[in-house]
Amino acid sequence: MSIPGFCNGILFILYVLTIMAIAINQLQVQNLAQRLQLPWNGEEVTRLMAMVGGHPWLVKEALYKNLFLPKSFVNLF
Repeated sequence: MSIPGFCNGILFILYVLTIMAIAINQLQVQNLAQRLQLPWNGEEVTRLMAMVGGHPWLVKEALYKNLFLPKSFVNLF
């Protein structure tokens, strides 16, 4: 599977946020999901935020798993 270069850049930004331990909000997660072309609506983002509370590493893991290991959102964690 070929991953577009912009995905690597977005995942790198999430990695940097993880190192800096800066929490991200629901709007930012929705924006990242759209940029990664994930078919998420507001409900998935709300559920993810309820699970991880904006923790950047956990958000990165969830987005990564959905991007590279497509499966249902329910089985993420």
